[in-house]
Amino acid sequence: MTPEEEKKAQEEAAAQAAKEVNTPADEGNNAGGEGSDNGNGGDGGMITPRDENGAPVTEPMPRDVFYERIRTNVPDGKFDEDEQEYFRHALSMLDQAEEGSKKYKGMTEKMMRRYQEDPEEVAILLDYMEGMPLLAAIRKHKGEEALTIKEGDEGWEEYQKAGEARKANRERYEQMMSEVEANLPATADLFTSWSENNKLDDEQKNVIWQMMQADLDNMSRGKFTEEMFERYLKAMNYQSDVEGAHEQGKAEGKNEAIEAEQKRMKGSGLPGMNAGSVQEKEQSEKTETNGTTDFLKGIHRR
Repeated sequence: MTPEEEKKAQEEAAAQAAKEVNTPADEGNNAGGEGSDNGNGGDGGMITPRDENGAPVTEPMPRDVFYERIRTNVPDGKFDEDEQEYFRHALSMLDQAEEGSKKYKGMTEKMMRRYQEDPEEVAILLDYMEGMPLLAAIRKHKGEEALTIKEGDEGWEEYQKAGEARKANRERYEQMMSEVEANLPATADLFTSWSENNKLDDEQKNVIWQMMQADLDNMSRGKFTEEMFERYLKAMNYQSDVEGAHEQGKAEGKNEAIEAEQKRMKGSGLPGMNAGSVQEKEQSEKTETNGTTDFLKGIHRR
């Protein structure tokens, strides 16, 4: 096909495509490029988007699209109660996206450095990520010799250290699991007796046990929450709180005794039967029974 024939064929294809786009429903709106409805008259023949039934297609507003995407990603959000929830979750999603972007960028930079040093290693990783077994990917790009290593080869020291570290970690894990299995029976018996002493029913015991299990699970993953901090803070201050409540109870009991004394003596005809006199009476009783105070007073009189 000559250049002229190719150009002519392209023009004919473009004309046919334009004819198919300008359906009869659109021709009434676009004829002559003027006088059309929907505010398109005189706009140079712009085509109004229409659905399969010929009705004009209304493009959703960006605000509605934004809200819908937030609702889709956070289905349990309370958006009807507070419209600002949309923006709070949007900011949270942006933070996550930025954090992911930084990690991805850092990983990409590391991959590029490794690729420059040894392209085959990156090829192994890419095949592995696509689903190829790791050993197969290594053999594919490095050969069978890459699956064995001996003293004197490159990376021998790292190979030895990795093996020793793995062995130590495995032994530590097995020892820990042995201790757990050995301690579990005694722990279960202790929890049962403690629950009985505190008169806990099965539901209460289950709640406490599940709470402890959740804490242990989170701690083993390095995850801590404010709820955990508050719980341990209360445990730390438990004794002082109990003592404070005890002292408060004693003070309240003393005040009740004073009020009762006032009521009892009210109307007796004796002067000065008020709170102050009762407190003075109580203080004088304490002073009379204090031998050290009496001894010092005697010295003073001499």
